[in-house]
Amino acid sequence: MQLSAVCQSTAGSSKGVWRSVFAPVRLTGARRAGGVPAARRPVKVQAKKKSGQKKQAGGFMKTTKKPNLDDGWTYAGNLGEFADKPTKTVSLTTGKTVVVYKAGDEVFCSDVNGTAYEFPLVDANVIEGPSGPAIECPFDGTTYDLATGAVIEWCPRNNPLRSFLGMVKSKVEPQDLGVHEAIASADGGVYIRLKNA
Repeated sequence: MQLSAVCQSTAGSSKGVWRSVFAPVRLTGARRAGGVPAARRPVKVQAKKKSGQKKQAGGFMKTTKKPNLDDGWTYAGNLGEFADKPTKTVSLTTGKTVVVYKAGDEVFCSDVNGTAYEFPLVDANVIEGPSGPAIECPFDGTTYDLATGAVIEWCPRNNPLRSFLGMVKSKVEPQDLGVHEAIASADGGVYIRLKNA
């Protein structure tokens, strides 16, 4: 096979979608817009929030009023922006980029990259972990607790690529994910405060 046959442009498409002969997948409008194909959509997470529950390190706090922005809080968007996808990347004026997650009625915030291979977590799967909402890195499969950032499973070897990646990281000490405070106001605004701000 010639190299020119590996990647071909769909000439009739005005959207310029590229196809690979090894994985001929046409991106739908939802995927181009950042949505997740139905086959890869994560399981819906129902948050287990009890009345009077205190906020955890990187977790959720429902408030009736907007937080004081002078106290280090930054507006990160609205809950309505999570209708199609449970994750959102937020670039701050400080130059730092974080990811905000919605799991059930809760919001969380973490550093933008996973700790195993520094892979971006914007497409991370939001799943139910042993102690609440968690995320799975789409590249290496490492799972993190969203409230604390603790590693639940480090580089699992559950497919051929991840077997190789897990072997490479088998002697590396798992590193927790950096998490930050996140709250949702009564009007649906999402606010974050960096841990080391």
